[in-house]
Amino acid sequence: PLLGEMLYIIGLFLQGDILAKAVHFLFLLAILLGMIQFIRQRMGENAFPYLSLLIFMTVPSVFEASHMAYSDLFVTYYCLGAVFAYINWSDRSETVWLILCGVFTGLAVACKYTALLLPFIGVLGILWISHYNRLPVRTAVRYLCIYLICVTLAGSPFYIKNWLMTGNPFYPFLY
Repeated sequence: PLLGEMLYIIGLFLQGDILAKAVHFLFLLAILLGMIQFIRQRMGENAFPYLSLLIFMTVPSVFEASHMAYSDLFVTYYCLGAVFAYINWSDRSETVWLILCGVFTGLAVACKYTALLLPFIGVLGILWISHYNRLPVRTAVRYLCIYLICVTLAGSPFYIKNWLMTGNPFYPFLY
């Protein structure tokens, strides 16, 4: 899947690799801003609110990839968005948060094959919340359908392209 790489095309077209690297660095800043928002919303009484940002930035792969045009920080950003939306959905039971969770999960899946685990985690999370809140089976199935439709719509274009061009949606794997 090439969603992350497709975001570099404008930068590569206009300024070469420098602007493409800047796009990736902007996603790092967006991750850090998302972490700040999460900390403010969820951990208001935290004595060291910015320690998690420092720990995240000192992870060698994050620090190394932050100034290269690569896809890992795109996946991290979309996973953060999916988790944030899932938590908001589980607290408020507003369908718009579940839709956002599905879209962010689909965008992560459209960036890298390793993100294919996320939809399974999302399904388990929806089933767990449905069981925990003692929702009727019909409501749980409706939530699952909404989530999976959003994941499929957001994540499938590059898999369909691979399938049409090579006969394998997971090309170059399972070739």
